[in-house]
Amino acid sequence: DAEAAQLAEVISSGAAPQLESLYMHYNSIRNEGCKALAAAIGKEGGAPRLKLLDLQRNQIGDEGLRALAAALGEEGAAPRLKTLSVDRKPAELEAVCEARGIELRIKGLSFG
Repeated sequence: DAEAAQLAEVISSGAAPQLESLYMHYNSIRNEGCKALAAAIGKEGGAPRLKLLDLQRNQIGDEGLRALAAALGEEGAAPRLKTLSVDRKPAELEAVCEARGIELRIKGLSFG
């Protein structure tokens, strides 16, 4: 989670404005790392061009994914995000993706 938190700091600082795809699968990210990434992505201007976020094959539980859902529900959060890949879909995440027109992929399955 330390590496995810460091990456979150970079994103949050606005130092990666051209970031369009973020493949974070198989990185042993847990709830705390996901919450840090969620906070960075949820910050307006943090990931203005992000189109794809892949968090599959990590150890993120519902707590981390609910934080991601809350962040994506914020005004200006990752406004171009079109595809989100995760290992599970808590209702909150499914609802925000549906409302925003984000394709939610679950371990190779696609919803939206």
